[in-house]
Amino acid sequence: MMLNCILIENDTSTAEKMSEYLRNIPFLSLTASCTNAIEAMKVIRNSHIDIAFINIRLPEMSGVEFAKMLPETLKVIFLVDNKSHAIEGYQVNAVDCLMNPANFEDILKAAAKAKTYFSETEKRPDLKSNSFIFIKSDYKVIKVNLSNILFIEGVKDYVKFYVDNGKQPIMSLMNMKELEKAITGEDFMRIHRSYIANLSKIDMIERMHLVYGDLNIPISESYKENVLKYVAKHSI
Repeated sequence: MMLNCILIENDTSTAEKMSEYLRNIPFLSLTASCTNAIEAMKVIRNSHIDIAFINIRLPEMSGVEFAKMLPETLKVIFLVDNKSHAIEGYQVNAVDCLMNPANFEDILKAAAKAKTYFSETEKRPDLKSNSFIFIKSDYKVIKVNLSNILFIEGVKDYVKFYVDNGKQPIMSLMNMKELEKAITGEDFMRIHRSYIANLSKIDMIERMHLVYGDLNIPISESYKENVLKYVAKHSI
């Protein structure tokens, strides 16, 4: 398994050494080494990136704030100056926080942690070709046609399935990241950290919100381009 990574480090000498380390990890491919968040975001939007090594003290914004703008499927490893910064990093679900400058052994261990995540997700079932799914909710197992799902909301360790004609959403103990890997495709798309939407079911898009009858959900800036591409593909 080869994983694409990006390095975001504003110190030139540290970036050079880190880049050398990353190129010497067999399962990593260094797509780009960037000195600031703006440059890095352009790369991430135009390339498939699996892992981001980020200096938590970037000049334009904190590395934590930058990480919040990234898709949840992209795994983050922070480079930090002290333990208090490490605590901030783990609060946004970083895979690891390494003292900067990090040595090769620590970088390799952190990259291996991220690789474990991607290895596990490869084994999960792909639901894209199915017409229905079974959802475990409380003591019931509910059959739901994929075409009836409006959108899915992530709430901590649970997800809520909002369905056509459903009085209440179906709540299930499930990981949003795992569900995204299994269900997103042509019509189902991640449009926000908290939402996966069935774009074929929307009534309209208004002020960067998807509208489903009386319900609406926000489109975040980092996912806007994908939504607009979907709309353009289905426009006349």
